[in-house]
Amino acid sequence: MTFRRGVRCAVVIFALALPAIALPRTIQTSTQENSSYRATALEVKTECSETEPRKAIARLTWKVAGIPGSEQRVAVTVYRDGFETGKFETTGSLPPDQFSLIWNKIDPGVIHYYRVLTLHGIVWTPSNTATFDGPTCVADLQPRP
Repeated sequence: MTFRRGVRCAVVIFALALPAIALPRTIQTSTQENSSYRATALEVKTECSETEPRKAIARLTWKVAGIPGSEQRVAVTVYRDGFETGKFETTGSLPPDQFSLIWNKIDPGVIHYYRVLTLHGIVWTPSNTATFDGPTCVADLQPRP
């Protein structure tokens, strides 16, 4: 390459040896035609704890995918677009045959969205999304000291 008259510049390309990087596990965002890869029949029962004031719990249940994956996770958000924008919380790895979970990170009076993710190979297949309202427990109505 010539930048100025008579001055030449050599372009040198260095090749770096990078360690092998594992492929990230991705969430399948498109609808799988075969619904047997996703958990179904999501249900929720919310209640107030009998032992802890102001503590709400949600009993989440679902039907395991017809073709079980190698593991599952449950994701919960309070944002309508939380799953698309990454504003959600997930459980750790769950066994592929687990069909229920008690979730205790609940905001009273707020709509919560949840779904079950099933891992098939390196792809997480999400269930449909279910919603539940965070219950307002009796102790929540009393003024805080």
